Amino acid sequence: MAIVTMKKFTLVALDCDKQALYDEMIRTGCVELTESAEVEQCFRTDSTAEIKKLQESIAAVEEGIDWIDKCGQIVKKQLDKQQLSEGKGSFSQPLFEVTFDQFKGLEGTVDETFSRLNKLLDIKRKYNALQQQIEETLQLIDALRPYLTLRNPFTFYKDTDSVFYRVGTVSEENYGNFKALFTDDSLAQYSELIATGKVRGVEVMCHKSESAIIESLERGLLDNCKFSDVDVNAVQYNAKLNKSLEGYRSESNECLLQCARQTALMRCLKLYVDYFTVKMRQCNHDDALQNTAETFVMQGFFPAENQQRVTDAIYSVTDGVVLNIDDIKEGEFAPTLNKNNKFVRSFETITNTYTPPNYHEPDPNPVMSVFYFLIFGLMTADIGYGLVLSIVGLFVASRIKQRTGMKSLLTLIGYCGFSTILWGVIYGSLFSVDLATVIPNCPDWYPLLPSPSNYPIITMIVSLALGIVHLMAGVACNAHKLATRRDAAGVIFDALIWEVFFAGVILLALKPACDMIMSNIDSALKQPQILVLANIPDMTMIGLYIIAGALVVVLLTAGRGRKGIFGKILGGFGGVYGVINYFSDIVSYVRIFGLMLSGAVFGFIINQIGQMIMTSAIGYVLAIVLYIFAHLFNLALAVLGAYVHDSRLQYVEFFGKFYEGEGQLFAPLGSGLNYTLIK
Repeated sequence: MAIVTMKKFTLVALDCDKQALYDEMIRTGCVELTESAEVEQCFRTDSTAEIKKLQESIAAVEEGIDWIDKCGQIVKKQLDKQQLSEGKGSFSQPLFEVTFDQFKGLEGTVDETFSRLNKLLDIKRKYNALQQQIEETLQLIDALRPYLTLRNPFTFYKDTDSVFYRVGTVSEENYGNFKALFTDDSLAQYSELIATGKVRGVEVMCHKSESAIIESLERGLLDNCKFSDVDVNAVQYNAKLNKSLEGYRSESNECLLQCARQTALMRCLKLYVDYFTVKMRQCNHDDALQNTAETFVMQGFFPAENQQRVTDAIYSVTDGVVLNIDDIKEGEFAPTLNKNNKFVRSFETITNTYTPPNYHEPDPNPVMSVFYFLIFGLMTADIGYGLVLSIVGLFVASRIKQRTGMKSLLTLIGYCGFSTILWGVIYGSLFSVDLATVIPNCPDWYPLLPSPSNYPIITMIVSLALGIVHLMAGVACNAHKLATRRDAAGVIFDALIWEVFFAGVILLALKPACDMIMSNIDSALKQPQILVLANIPDMTMIGLYIIAGALVVVLLTAGRGRKGIFGKILGGFGGVYGVINYFSDIVSYVRIFGLMLSGAVFGFIINQIGQMIMTSAIGYVLAIVLYIFAHLFNLALAVLGAYVHDSRLQYVEFFGKFYEGEGQLFAPLGSGLNYTLIK
C-alpha cells in the first residue's frame, strides 16, 4: 500500500503519427501527458481557434442536452419510464460505457448528429416563440378584462364632431382626481365598467367645449383603450384570444413532447460532449509539445508497472520513434497514483478532498484510514446505528458498478458502520438502549465501558487518550517520512523525541486520570476493568522527568538548522513553544466526547418519550413511528457530525504533524469525462 512508482518518458516522432499515438495512449488508459521541456530550434503551436470551435460545439451540444432534459421534466407524466431513463445513466452505471473504438467512431457521425441537434434547437426556438405569443396573449386578455361589459365593437367608441367619446382605464390612485372632473354643471359624464383591482374601466363622453376636462384626461388621468381598432366587442374578442391561447399552448406542448422523446439523441449528445472534450484536451496537449517542421517532442508519465504496455502501444503505431524512459528524480514533479486495498481506497477521498499527497512523500491513507475508522465509530457508538450504516452503505455501494465518488463515500460509511458496531458493543448500546439492563444475568464486566450518559468523565478520558495515540501516530509518520529522506537527525530530534515527550505525558496523566474516574463513579458501577484503575501506581514524577528531558533535547536541537547562536537559541525556544500546540491539539479531541454524548442523550430521550406514550394500541403505533423517524434523524445528525469533525481531526491534528500534500492526482488520457467511461 503506497504511492505507485512512476516513469517519465520523452518521445520524438513524426507529425503524421501523432494522432495514432494519441489514440493508442488513450487506449492503454495509463498515460498522462505533460508540457514538453523547451528544445532548441523547436516551436509550439497555437490551437486557440480550434479550441474555440470545440468550445462552441460543446456549448451547443450541452444546450441540446439541457433542453431535452427540461422538456422531459415538464411533460414526464406523459412519458413512460423507459423514455425518461434512456438518455441518462442508471444508478448502478451513471456513466455510459463504450469501447475506445466506439468512442473513436463518433467522428464519423458528427454531421448527422449536428443535423439532428439543429432540428432540435429549431423546435426550441419555435417553443420560445410560442411562449412569447402565449405571454402576449395573456397580457391582452388581462388588459381586456375592464371592458367585458361593453356591448358594442371597440370601433364604435370614437369621437364625433362635437363629442369626445372614449373608453379606457383609470388607476386606483388617480380615480379620485378623475372623478372630481365630472361636476354637475359640466358637459361631461362617465360610466364605470369593471374594476380589476389596480385599474377601473370607464366609458367617457365629454363635449369638446370642455377643453380643460379633455386636457386633464389626455395628460394621463385616462389610459386610452388599446383595442380601438378591433371591430368586435370585448366578449367576442376575448373568446378569440382564448381560442388562440389554447392553440399556442397545444402547439407548445407538442413541441415539448416531441423534444422529450429524443432521449436516444440525448445519450448521443452526451457522448459528443466527452468526445469534443477529449479533442479539446488534445489541442491543449498539441500546444504543449515541442515541434519542428515534421516532428514533435512529447513528454508524459505512466506507472512503472505498465511500462511494457505503454511501449508496446507506442511501437504498434510506428518504429520511427525515439523513446526515452527515465526514473523520477528526487524533487522532480510526478503525478500521484495511490495503490491501496479496498478498505484504505475508500478513505482516499478524505485525503484528496484536503489535498492529494505529493509524489515524494509516503501515502498517509493506510494510517489515516484506521484512525478515521476508529474515531468515526466512537463518535456514533451504537450497535443498531452501525448495522444500519453498514447494511445500507455497503448494499447501495455494491449496486454501483462503476468507481464513482458516490460509491467511495457509501463504502466509507459502510465500513465506518462496523466501527460504530464495535464501539456500540464496547459501550453496550443498541439504539440507545443499555444492553446491560435487558440482558438476563448480564456479567459484571459488561459493558466494557459504562454509558457516557451516566459516566461522562470516562468517555471524555477515552477520547483524549485516543487523541494522544492519534497524534503519536502522526509523529511516527513524520519519522517515517524523514527516514525515507535519510534525515537521521530529523528522525531523532524532530520526531522520536516527541514520541518520548508523549510517553511522559501519558505517565504524568495516568494516575490523575484514574483518580478522576474513581471520584466520579458510584456503587452502581461494577465493571472490574474500571474498578481496577484504583490500583494504578503513581508515575507522575517519572512522567515529569521524561517530559523535562525531552524538552531539554528539543531546546538544544530544534534550532540546529539555523545560522548563528541567536538563531539557534530562538529556534530552540520555538521548538519548546510547540508544546502549547500539542496540548491544544489534545484538547481538540474532546469533540469526540461531545458528539458521542449528544447522540447518546438524544437517543435516550427518544426512547423515554416512546415508553411514555405506549399506553394503548394507538400509543404503540405512534411509538414505533417515533422510534423509526426520530432515530433515523439522530443517526443522520450523528453521521454528518462524525464525517465533518473526524475529517477535521485528520486535516488539522494528524496531517499537521507530517503531511505536505499539494500533489496532483494521476489523470490518464481519456479519463475524468462527464458522461463516458472508456473501457
